[in-house]
Amino acid sequence: MAQTVTIASTSFLPKFQTRFGSGSTGYVKIYDPYENQQYGPAYDGSIVELGEYPTPGGQIQKVPYSYKDKNGKSNFWQPDVSYQTDLSCQLQRKGEGSFFLASL
Repeated sequence: MAQTVTIASTSFLPKFQTRFGSGSTGYVKIYDPYENQQYGPAYDGSIVELGEYPTPGGQIQKVPYSYKDKNGKSNFWQPDVSYQTDLSCQLQRKGEGSFFLASL
């Protein structure tokens, strides 16, 4: 039986841009409520739709088009703790062969 504990954390993060929102298309910067492939237009505080589909109640969510979460992306990368337990058993009798069981 063996047990392993691993602790991991991000050593550094890149500087996040806060000037442009999500968008789509290669040449014209337009706001697309369900894309995040590339930069859209600069934030301007206007009210925009959020997502591609309405909520189950039929409403379309709307939010200000602005960067508002100072540490949101950084908070995603929290330290991680992982546990792993390995168990193996082996039985061998003289003249009867052997048996091996492992659980990883």
